Amino acid sequence: AATVSVTDVNALNVGVIRVGGGTLTLTTGGNLGTAAGGSVVQTAGTGAVTLDTPAGRNITLNSVDNVLRGTVGVVHATDVTLQTQGDLTFTPGSVITGSLFATAGGTLTLPTTVNLTGPLAVSAVLTPVGSDITAGGAASFTGAVTFAATRTLTAGGLVTFSGDVTAGGPLTLALSAGQSLQLSDG
Repeated sequence: AATVSVTDVNALNVGVIRVGGGTLTLTTGGNLGTAAGGSVVQTAGTGAVTLDTPAGRNITLNSVDNVLRGTVGVVHATDVTLQTQGDLTFTPGSVITGSLFATAGGTLTLPTTVNLTGPLAVSAVLTPVGSDITAGGAASFTGAVTFAATRTLTAGGLVTFSGDVTAGGPLTLALSAGQSLQLSDG
């Protein structure tokens, strides 16, 4: 299994990256994204994917062609947009401070700490939630969501669930004044 590491002191927009079963590390001095037609594909194995941008920078890897088989570690970023055809598992210590937009064709596992100043939007077949979530903006969940044990979801905007919601204990939804909860398709 090979290890692939790409470092750029500036912003980086990647073309097509194909990695076998090894690890992939993308490190930038600015924003990280994909060029037109670009994607990140792990063809085999579950090597870890590490995405490292300076604090205050953004990661946008939202190609429908992405296949991220390994755990994804975000060293630090403000806004993160990730999409993959299969499961998407963030490492527990991933650090995202602004907004998070994550799309998975299977199960989506969030970082241990989700404390955002902006919105949260997740779309997956299943999103298990094992810790409290804070979103400074809206919080949107598409697909089945399971909350383990006692959980609190705090949002500064509309909270939307489009799919089944299962609470493994008391679930507290703390919304800012004037905001609402919308449940559909579950």
